[in-house]
Amino acid sequence: SPYMQIENSTPEMAYPYTDQLPSAPPSHAYVIDDDLQMRRSLHFSISSAGYQCWTFSSASDFLKHLTNLTPATILLDIRMEKISGIELLSILADRGIGWPVIIMTAHGDVATAVQTIKLGTVEFLEKPFELETLESVLQLASKNLLQTQAAQEAKNNSKRLFDKLTSREYEVVSQLAAGSPNKAVAFAL
Repeated sequence: SPYMQIENSTPEMAYPYTDQLPSAPPSHAYVIDDDLQMRRSLHFSISSAGYQCWTFSSASDFLKHLTNLTPATILLDIRMEKISGIELLSILADRGIGWPVIIMTAHGDVATAVQTIKLGTVEFLEKPFELETLESVLQLASKNLLQTQAAQEAKNNSKRLFDKLTSREYEVVSQLAAGSPNKAVAFAL
């Protein structure tokens, strides 16, 4: 089966393995919330919006499976035991994971919202929120992820091409990148 059951979870809490899901477009999301009713409600809402949804009961549970997950939007609760949502944001940033994150909280304040935005979140939603708002933010986050993936692919392609340069071509490119005019580079070589 392409999905693995998470320990002590219901069937909707399965997660996808990287090599078993299509790479584009991102039509799935991860919910990380310690409230079972909220996870179930969000799973239903997100699935109804046309996304595949996998839920995690804690940041630790999510981190345990992170290496096997494909990039997707993360809906993240702020207040959780052991590792808070803000701590998870920092951990993801430290690991270089730039997946779009939507913060959800019933205890929002301006300072927390600012802190999460500085850590790169796409949106800060106060619970309860409307289904239309959730759908809109999910679409924005999915678009953000596609753009990020396209930029990364372009960067990877550039690096591959750069790595194929001969030593002579590398010398020419290095001089041009240093700001030397074409004629000066041609004369020097």
